[in-house]
Amino acid sequence: MDASAWTFETVIELLALFEDCPETLGWATTPALAFYVRCDDVFVWGGADVEAITPADLPDLLAAWRDCHVSDEEGSEYWPELWVARKRHQRPQGAFLLNLQVRGDCALPLFLAAGPPRPVELGNPVAFP
Repeated sequence: MDASAWTFETVIELLALFEDCPETLGWATTPALAFYVRCDDVFVWGGADVEAITPADLPDLLAAWRDCHVSDEEGSEYWPELWVARKRHQRPQGAFLLNLQVRGDCALPLFLAAGPPRPVELGNPVAFP
């Protein structure tokens, strides 16, 4: 069996992870079953964006979920976006990071560790301090 092919078990594991944020998970069936994280406007200002998920990504997805769920009282809903940032080795755009800072989101340091600072440019028009 192809290690990159989805099985019933890996699909169930993936769906369970996204139970609380189903709007972030996208899927397609043509030409084969495929899943992706929808991360519109997170990395590029005003842009549609997705990151493909393979069964091999499940351990890293679970790690991002765990890192963002530090306790029952405190946590971040942005664990799928954190996984994308880590996979791309890229911080989100400055406006997204400022929003996390204003909200006091516990995931901000995790996003800052995902990649180097980004220059202000067309896809990232807001600087993050």
